[in-house]
Amino acid sequence: MHAEDLKYLVEDLKRCRSLRSISLDFSIYRDISAEVLNNLGEGLKRLGSLQCITLKFGAYTQITQITDEGLGNFAESLKRLGSLEVIDLRFTRCKKFTDAGLRNLGKALKRLNHLQSLTLSFYESTQITDQDLKSLGESLNGLNLLRYISLSFTTSQQITDQGLKYLEQGLNKLSLLQFICLNFALCEQITDQGVKYLTKSLNGLNLLRSTELIFSCPKITDQGLKYLEQSLNGMSFLRDIHLNFALCEQITDHGLNNIMESLKRFESLQSLGLDFYECGQITDSGLKSLGPSLNRLSLLQSIDLDFSECHQISDQVLNDIMESLKRSDSLKDLHLEFGRSKITDKNLHTLGQSLQTSSSLQNIDLSFPGCDEITNEGLSALGKSLKTLSSLQDLLLNFNFCDRITDKGFNTLGQNLKRIDSLKTLCLNFEYCSITNKAAKILNKDLEQLSHLHRLDINHCQDITMNTDSDSDLSVESEDDDDDDDSNTD
Repeated sequence: MHAEDLKYLVEDLKRCRSLRSISLDFSIYRDISAEVLNNLGEGLKRLGSLQCITLKFGAYTQITQITDEGLGNFAESLKRLGSLEVIDLRFTRCKKFTDAGLRNLGKALKRLNHLQSLTLSFYESTQITDQDLKSLGESLNGLNLLRYISLSFTTSQQITDQGLKYLEQGLNKLSLLQFICLNFALCEQITDQGVKYLTKSLNGLNLLRSTELIFSCPKITDQGLKYLEQSLNGMSFLRDIHLNFALCEQITDHGLNNIMESLKRFESLQSLGLDFYECGQITDSGLKSLGPSLNRLSLLQSIDLDFSECHQISDQVLNDIMESLKRSDSLKDLHLEFGRSKITDKNLHTLGQSLQTSSSLQNIDLSFPGCDEITNEGLSALGKSLKTLSSLQDLLLNFNFCDRITDKGFNTLGQNLKRIDSLKTLCLNFEYCSITNKAAKILNKDLEQLSHLHRLDINHCQDITMNTDSDSDLSVESEDDDDDDDSNTD
């Protein structure tokens, strides 16, 4: 999109006075100038009936040069859109605006008293400070109808605990809030005290049903998890909980076990996500309560667990977790990541047995890269169980760097997968496994029987070349292939 194209867009907007929703993604264009925001604001001012706006800036374009002036002019246009109910603004690597620009944006938001959903993302906008969070917190005070909020400040190195305290003072006023997502991943100045401030803000939100908290901050310890656990104790009404403390290397079994124990109280929980990637001090003791807690959550429809790079977790505890899935009659989505862990063939056999009792499963994502105890035997056992899942639509298997898997296990897997007639999407990652082009040809032939399969990806198999079978409608996508088109069997 060039400047001339943008002029036409603005003119079109001026004529669409009854427009209710607009979504523009400028992040994919490489030659847009910083004037975009000014010109766009002029067009938006005329859309008095607008209810939903989604804008994405940054990443690969010159729009990363957005300044306080541009953001201020855009904020002025927002003030005139009194009917707005949904705002989604994403600024990727936009580092030129300062506290003044965000203060103007906050003032504009405060005027939108019909707003029900707010998403703000400032990925790698490293100039964000505590004062910006103060301005944002103050703007939330007037948004009494807000039901959904998502705030992301990934890698904002200047944010401290004080900024989270400012934000908490605004969040705790949102009495109608039902969904909250707070992302402070890699904000290295945030400590346990910051976790305390934010989790405290959740206590009075009695209508809250879904919470996602991302605190991949290296200074967080067991005390931070203790503050979180205390807050969760009063929120047994939650239906969705997603907690991300990846890379928090100071977290130990003591802190994690408190969280695991508290999960038992959430009898209405439908979706659970736990990410403790590369928390190297976690051992069996920290996860001993997870299996029993999962057993108590009879309404769970989605489970997402990531304990990759937790090298001290034994195969026995992993077996207990796999065993607990047997009682998940309502489970539809399962995502397990235990990369570079002590997963064995025995674990895959237990997992397979559990999957057979979960006939409602529709989406499965299993990632066990670098688990060098896995062999053809374990893969075959898993495949035999997968073929019994008559509702399965999407399947991803990641066994990268499991070098004991060969053509034999891969072929047996294919023979089982071809019996899952409901399968629509299949992604197989087997980088640095001993799999050859011959096995890929056999797999292609097997999967031709899947009449509903729309996408087949075989990624990163260094011994597999493209176009393994010229007579097959299915294609194999390699690591170096840039084509994202789906493969069809129609």
